[in-house]
Amino acid sequence: MAKTNKMIVKTKNPIRIITNSKDNYSNIDAKNKDEVKAFQDWLDIKYPSGWAISASGAKYIVNKKASNGYGNYGKSTTAAYITDGAEWEKTRPKQEPKKEEPKQEPKKDDLPKDETKKDEITVTKDDKGNTITTTKKADGTILTVVTDKNGKEILKKESGMSKKLKIGLMIGGGVLVLLIMAAIIKQAQK
Repeated sequence: MAKTNKMIVKTKNPIRIITNSKDNYSNIDAKNKDEVKAFQDWLDIKYPSGWAISASGAKYIVNKKASNGYGNYGKSTTAAYITDGAEWEKTRPKQEPKKEEPKQEPKKDDLPKDETKKDEITVTKDDKGNTITTTKKADGTILTVVTDKNGKEILKKESGMSKKLKIGLMIGGGVLVLLIMAAIIKQAQK
């Protein structure tokens, strides 16, 4: 059976439960401390005599103090949102959606260093002035790229066996040797 959170709210004003929000009764992202703090700051200004309720029942303002729950979306902030959330939503500052930073390729210095495997790069020019870059990779493949005088790629060719192909051939060769040995032993037993 799914566990559900029950919330009992006693208010003189009618309330609206927002079911498509982040926590079923608030449009504030409870994990976004900046958003929670903005709402709490707004409440502190609106209710200078206090809006948050302590365990003893006394009202107080959060006043940017972590010890008062500043930035935490607790019971007092939840209750305040239920009574004042609609007004806050009308006046709250609009947040720009965060732009995702483009992923950057790792720098050459950030890549793991394996001294036993190095790519060999050879750069030459042909009689037409084209640049021929040949890269012998550590896995045995050879990549050849030909670019013209303007840097435009004319040809890109990869040849050789990849590491996976080599492993496959080694396994296949091993199986073949075992089959031949089995045939020889069987023939010898006759």
